[in-house]
Amino acid sequence: MKYYCIADPHGFYDEMIFALKEKGFFEEKLPYKLIICGDILDRGPKPKEICDFLERLILEDKLIFIRGNHEDLIEEFIDNIDFWVEYGLDKTHHFINGTVKTVLDLTGDSYDMLCLYPKRTAKKMENSRLFKKILPHAVDYFETEKHIFIHGWFPCCEKADIKKPQNFADREKWRESSKKDWEVARWVNGMVANAYGIKEKGKTVVCGHYRASYGHEHYGLNEKRDNTYLPFYSDGIIALDAQTCVSGRVNCIVIED
Repeated sequence: MKYYCIADPHGFYDEMIFALKEKGFFEEKLPYKLIICGDILDRGPKPKEICDFLERLILEDKLIFIRGNHEDLIEEFIDNIDFWVEYGLDKTHHFINGTVKTVLDLTGDSYDMLCLYPKRTAKKMENSRLFKKILPHAVDYFETEKHIFIHGWFPCCEKADIKKPQNFADREKWRESSKKDWEVARWVNGMVANAYGIKEKGKTVVCGHYRASYGHEHYGLNEKRDNTYLPFYSDGIIALDAQTCVSGRVNCIVIED
């Protein structure tokens, strides 16, 4: 099977489509699927177009969608929308991270209408294609013979801040981890985890979440590539997040496995 793999398009539909066209996705004749390693929305200007595209791929059985931390964020926001509105939306991480903007884009509600009638906005989201068809399609990870596709990393520590090796736990049964453990794992910087030796023997982990330039800056062999947003390759890892809102690109790689 041929897999086209991207991560963190974050609502940047045009950049995502350009990356897929560049790799020949739309002309592919062999059996293939698109793998998205999380964070399909928030920040970018075209969440509706991304939802349209992913819905078509689901109907064609051509999408493997790995759940990202921004998928967790939008569900948590809708579940607790009254609390966040009362707290003051513009003071919240949901406002900073783009979740509020995505909700307004997908529902057509204004900011004032959201604040006045939060439950109505929440109901619209719950009945949207995103909540009805796309999020239920998401999985925590996808595994092939040689690769593991994931968002941040597989569950390996109790906190998302994994810069201290003692926070790691050796979890041979990470595939059986709880929902809470996966939610933490989606925030982990996979490049740091991989550097600390948190790996799966015989596998390469393909991940998103944290900008690939971090790997080039801290673990790259060529200092001239410090600021690149191209995929970061190292033993046991391929990191894809191009930090699209800054770089203006989405990384796409093609894997046969």
